[in-house]
Amino acid sequence: MKPIVDGLKPKYQDRVSFESIDMYESQNEAVVKQFNVQVHPTFISVNAQGQQADQIIGGTDEQRFTAAIEKALQ
Repeated sequence: MKPIVDGLKPKYQDRVSFESIDMYESQNEAVVKQFNVQVHPTFISVNAQGQQADQIIGGTDEQRFTAAIEKALQ
């Protein structure tokens, strides 16, 4: 998934913050619980209000990932 994310960063870098967390590290426990992350990989798009806009569990393609980003930007 990293190549897809890296490919989308230039297009969205002025409007989107791409963050990656390790769901198994204790310091990330609150975020994992907040968004109910149970599987790796899980991709969550969050809108400007901090609410989950979309969630992708498992692998995906660039089109689906772009749709999740666009949903958060609405």
